[in-house]
Amino acid sequence: MLTSKHKTPMEITTTAKHPFDKYYLDTVGPLTVTQWNNKYILTFQDGLSKYVVAVPIGQQDTKRVARAFVANIELK
Repeated sequence: MLTSKHKTPMEITTTAKHPFDKYYLDTVGPLTVTQWNNKYILTFQDGLSKYVVAVPIGQQDTKRVARAFVANIELK
């Protein structure tokens, strides 16, 4: 059986004109549990400057991610 391969067309995306206009948030894990009971890393990257913040967190539920974001990443 022969299947056809489809290539998704490239899309033009907007580029940020100022730092923190566009940023990316993600979680990494589960990883090995640390002595502080963390097993995920919340990552934040500014799309223009490539400034990065990595925050260890114990769980990746919405409340903990939101709290870690507010407590560790300052947007102006």
